[in-house]
Amino acid sequence: MRNLLIALALAGAWGNAGAQAIYKYATPEGNVVYTDSPAAGLNGARKLEIAAASPRLYESGRGAPTGAEQPDPAAETVSAAQTEYRAAKRRRIDGVTPLAEERNGRYFRPEYWQRQRALTQGLLIARRNALR
Repeated sequence: MRNLLIALALAGAWGNAGAQAIYKYATPEGNVVYTDSPAAGLNGARKLEIAAASPRLYESGRGAPTGAEQPDPAAETVSAAQTEYRAAKRRRIDGVTPLAEERNGRYFRPEYWQRQRALTQGLLIARRNALR
């Protein structure tokens, strides 16, 4: 009998696990905020309806739900900026090693320093774009 009660309690908890309310509102600066507290955005918080995923969905081989059909252009822009920042950072790290024609004995030629400045500028621009 005790095991039956535990099983029923767990089944009830499993069914309500995805039933938590999510609210969406915009700040005065224009940022969109998602929260579980409706009081956070007193003026204009909307409750979002999110369908709970069935565990059978994952077992059937169909994969996880994909979410929105249309990709968010702002999220794609941020992702592209972060990817470019990582690439610029890698180019800067890899560019420290001088090329054969950039050395004159123990000394670096002006071409090396020009390339270093260009790589650093590229990194700073990519960082600024990623932090926007």
